[in-house]
Amino acid sequence: MGTVGKWKISWGYICASLMIILLGSFSLSQAKIGSSDLFSWIYNQLYKILPYLFGGIYILKNKKITRTKIFDLFCMGLCMIGILCLISIFEMLSSGRENPNLISGLNIFLIPMIISFLAFALMDKKQIYYMMTGILVISFIAYLLSLGGASSITLKTLQTISFSSSYSPFESHVFAGLSAALSAYFIYYRENKVITIVSILFVILTFKRASVVFALGFIIVSLFCVWKDSKTNKKIVNISVIIFTVLTMVYAFFMNPEHITKLNTFFVKYFNLNTFELTMGRNTLYSRLINSGFISAGIDSSWCYSADIEMDLVKVYIEVGFLGLLIVVAYFWQFAKANWYAYIYVLSIFFNLLTSHSFHTTTGWIVRYILLLSLLSYSSEMSTLTLKSLLKKRFGIRKNKRQF
Repeated sequence: MGTVGKWKISWGYICASLMIILLGSFSLSQAKIGSSDLFSWIYNQLYKILPYLFGGIYILKNKKITRTKIFDLFCMGLCMIGILCLISIFEMLSSGRENPNLISGLNIFLIPMIISFLAFALMDKKQIYYMMTGILVISFIAYLLSLGGASSITLKTLQTISFSSSYSPFESHVFAGLSAALSAYFIYYRENKVITIVSILFVILTFKRASVVFALGFIIVSLFCVWKDSKTNKKIVNISVIIFTVLTMVYAFFMNPEHITKLNTFFVKYFNLNTFELTMGRNTLYSRLINSGFISAGIDSSWCYSADIEMDLVKVYIEVGFLGLLIVVAYFWQFAKANWYAYIYVLSIFFNLLTSHSFHTTTGWIVRYILLLSLLSYSSEMSTLTLKSLLKKRFGIRKNKRQF
C-alpha cells in the first residue's frame, strides 16, 4: 500500500479492479448488446497496456526481486517460450518457409502469463477473491445476456438438453473456459455459498460435458476428500508428463489420414461409433491440414494451411515436434505439484488440450493462471466435510458427550 498526500493507495485493489474491467469487458463484448464494440475496444486496449502497467507498479512496490516458487515458475515459463521460439526459427530455416504467425503464436503464451503472474504478485488472498468474484458476476450476467436474458431459461428449453448427444440451447464455447476456471476456484475457496452456487450453475449451463463432469468431481474432492490439500507426489507428476506426451503422439498417429480409416472400422465394428463422432469432427480437420501439404515452420504455422484443428497438444506436436511438446507439457504440469486438487485441475486442463483447444482463449488462461497460483500459495480455510462432521452438524453430536 502506498500513499499520495493524505490518500492511501491499495495497489492490490487497483490491480484487482483493472483485472475485473479487463475480463468483464471481454465478457460484455460477447453479450450481444448494443455497446459490444465499446467493450471489445476497452478489452483490447487494456490487454496491451496491463503488462507494462503491472510491471511498473511491481517495480515501484518491490525494490528487489525475491526468489519464490512463483518467480521460478515465471522464469520457467519464459524459458519455455524462448525454446519454442528457437525451435520455430530452426523449423523455418530447415523448411525454407516463413511463419507470419510466429510472434502472435508466442504472445498467446506470453501475454496472459505476464498479466497473471504480475497481477497475482500485486494482490493478497482477499484481493484475489474480490477480483474473481467481480469477474464471475459480470461474466455470468454477460452470459445470460448472450442467451437473450434469464427469461430464455425455461422448463421447455431445459427439457431439450441432451448430455448423450452433447446438445444444449445454452451451450457457449466463449464462456466455457472462464466458467470452468471460476467454478474450480470457488469450489475450493468456498467462502461464500451464493457465489459458489452461481459459479457451479455457470459451468453447468455453458454445457461443455468434460467441464461439467470435472466440476462435479471438484465438488466431491473439495467437500469430502481430506487429501486434497496434501502435497502432490513428484513422481506421479513426472509420470503424468510422460503419459500425456506419449498420448499426444499416439493420438496424432491415429488421426493421420493413413490410419484413421482402420481406426474407424474398429470402432464401428465393436462400438457402433465412427471416428467423426468420437473426435467430434476433429479427425476431418486434421486430415484437411495434412492433405493441404502442411510443412511445419514453427508455432502456429498450421494456420497458414487450414483452420484450427482444435486439438492443442497435437497442434503443438506437429508444429514444434517432440521436444517442443515435451517442454510445453512438462511446464504446465509443474502447477500440479501444489496439492492434489491442483493435480486434478491440471488433469482436466490436459484432457481438454488433448481432445479440444483452449490455448488461444487468453481470458480463460488468465483466470486459470490465477487459480493455479492461488493453489500454490493459499490453502482453503473451509474444512473438508467428513461423515463425522456431517453427523455432528445434523444431529448435534459433541465430543465426549453422549446424546439421549
